[in-house]
Amino acid sequence: MSKKLIYITNTRIPSEKANSYQSMQMCNSFAKVYDKVEMWVPNGINTKEMKPYENNPYKFYGIKNTFDIKRLLTIDYWWIHNLNQRIWSHFGAITFASTVLFKLKKENSTTPIFTRDWYVLKILLLGKRLGFIKHKIFYEAHKFSDRLIENYKKCDGLVVINKYLQELHYEKGITNILESHDGVNFDEYKEITNYTYEKKDKYTLVYTGNLFKWKGVHTLVDSLKYVNENIELIIVGGSNEVLDDFKKYVDDIGLEDIIFTGHIPKQETIKYVQKADILFLPNSAKDKMSFYTSPLKLFEYMAAKRPIIASNLPSICEILEDNKNATLFEPDNPKDLADKINWTLENDCTDIVKQAFEDVQKYTWDKRAENIKEFMEKE
Repeated sequence: MSKKLIYITNTRIPSEKANSYQSMQMCNSFAKVYDKVEMWVPNGINTKEMKPYENNPYKFYGIKNTFDIKRLLTIDYWWIHNLNQRIWSHFGAITFASTVLFKLKKENSTTPIFTRDWYVLKILLLGKRLGFIKHKIFYEAHKFSDRLIENYKKCDGLVVINKYLQELHYEKGITNILESHDGVNFDEYKEITNYTYEKKDKYTLVYTGNLFKWKGVHTLVDSLKYVNENIELIIVGGSNEVLDDFKKYVDDIGLEDIIFTGHIPKQETIKYVQKADILFLPNSAKDKMSFYTSPLKLFEYMAAKRPIIASNLPSICEILEDNKNATLFEPDNPKDLADKINWTLENDCTDIVKQAFEDVQKYTWDKRAENIKEFMEKE
């Protein structure tokens, strides 16, 4: 009998968000260990920035068409969004989860379900309790929520993305749990050049990702006034009002030599990464999300063979060690970050970069998919 997996996520495909990228990469890797993989997503309205890529999301993410994307009915209208975003979000999530439940009724009950959407989890568990479906249901948690603990206990297995989350759930009595960090697709970085240390008239600093405050990018721009060398900062990512607000923040403090690309396809992002003399992961300690995260960019930076400066946070220190495979700074401290920038530009970081590249070899999407499949199939 062929092995099939249904991966369900309530996210726009394609989108500017890391969760969409992570889901696409996981389905791509799951397709290497399952005979057939289907990704079920809502057929909601996408943003104008993503509209041009809707017909070929595989190309946008730079992966092969190895799995099927099924767009399911959801009620998603901009007039509801403009009226009340909270109502829009919940209404869309409920209709999507309900559509999932009724579509599953037609699927073979031996097919496992993997989801990272808590609305889907709740409705599928209800359907299972009522005898409407019989599938095994596995959930991937990216944060901790007391309100979901009883649901986690009823599902067939829980996957979390770092040790901190694993410990929080263990304390709540959840034992059928797998800790599995995010990863990297090395195919994306096979053309990347090696790091070489050299003195320059001007250095390039690169941050990739979204611009929410908990990402710490405000601390990064605040640090630049303390940097000794001539530098330019390239901000790769951000969209809509978040990008506009951040640009205003930069203008208000009078910074120059900052380049904004907005959100761009992955292949273009890697071109900017290759230009970097330093890559940044400056997450803030002021938001719980920084403790829950397993940053995608962390593993990508390690694969990119460039010096990394990152916040000294428990979630990040599960992977990075100061002066071994990265340089760590005190979170939310612009002066300390600047000191670490100055040190990195003044010193040859070849050994640190090589160690990071060696350490990241075990954090790939393919290995993660293999581990999760083994976890789901254990008795």
